[in-house]
Amino acid sequence: MGDTKLYRKLQKHLNKQAVGFPKSKSGVDITLLQYIFSEAHAKMALNLSYKWQTGDEIHESMQNDKKIKSVPSRDELREILESMADARCLGVREKKHEWKDETKHERKDERKDEIKHEILKKEEKNEKSEGQTSNLGENEYALLPFVVGLYELQAENLTDEFLKLSSEYFNDPMFGLEFLSTKFSQMRTIPIEKSITPGLNVQSYNNVLDLI
Repeated sequence: MGDTKLYRKLQKHLNKQAVGFPKSKSGVDITLLQYIFSEAHAKMALNLSYKWQTGDEIHESMQNDKKIKSVPSRDELREILESMADARCLGVREKKHEWKDETKHERKDERKDEIKHEILKKEEKNEKSEGQTSNLGENEYALLPFVVGLYELQAENLTDEFLKLSSEYFNDPMFGLEFLSTKFSQMRTIPIEKSITPGLNVQSYNNVLDLI
């Protein structure tokens, strides 16, 4: 079943993220983690958080952590991270290039395109002169909550065992309390600053008869 102490440490680490992973009374939380994470992946997960980071950023963070005695090389780290993504125990996405508008309250498409072009042109110049690889297209990684996140990633590898374990964990009061009371709600209203004009009006009795 693996190192129980390691997985308890992982559970506590996951429980500190934006959406926690609380300890269950039955201990099914540990069994779930053992199902999703190999020991190698569990150890690496302890160095990650819910915040999206590139491989280089994670590597730098691990180098600055005095508690870590042995830090893998950048290539070894990327290999582990991609392995975790393939195993569906880690979130992965392509890094999106960001830029800042000069105005705080207005976003002008023409100016954004101009700024973006200037940044891309500068990075291309640096890449040629310094022989460095651009960050564009580089992957970012982050720990995911159990729901919505790790549970959904298992959709293509569902087994009776996993469904049974998940059902038991979902029915634990601690999970429900964490899911509903987390500071960062996973489901929220997004203001789009537009109104919806009703296209269908309630017809009077006479108009309904006309339609029939």
